Amino acid sequence: MTITQNTPMTQPIVLIAENDDDQYELTLGALADLRTTNRLRRVVDGEELWKDGRQTLREIKAHPDLRRIPVVVLTISRDEEDVSRMYALGASSYITKPISYFDLEETMKTFKNYWLDVVRLPKSEGR
Repeated sequence: MTITQNTPMTQPIVLIAENDDDQYELTLGALADLRTTNRLRRVVDGEELWKDGRQTLREIKAHPDLRRIPVVVLTISRDEEDVSRMYALGASSYITKPISYFDLEETMKTFKNYWLDVVRLPKSEGR
């Protein structure tokens, strides 16, 4: 799961929740190849963030100070029930990870262009 948060006078932070080191390195490599200057943070398990991805999304969207943070789900699941469930919980976007590195790089390019370059995110409340 990737979460972007807009903070005052800085670029959005990209939080990557990934417990598989190989998948994390592939995602990180794809973002690095795009020369993104955004700060990247990693949590390796749900406990470090909040339990599993669904529970994490539920917690973020229930918290008054966090609910406006866009949450982009990046997962290997192609299950339509997963897609529906994540949107019902408040996901801003659902992206299925491609198998090949080239396709992952293209997906990360699209993610970066839209979420980090095009979209205008609100400033954090109370700041």
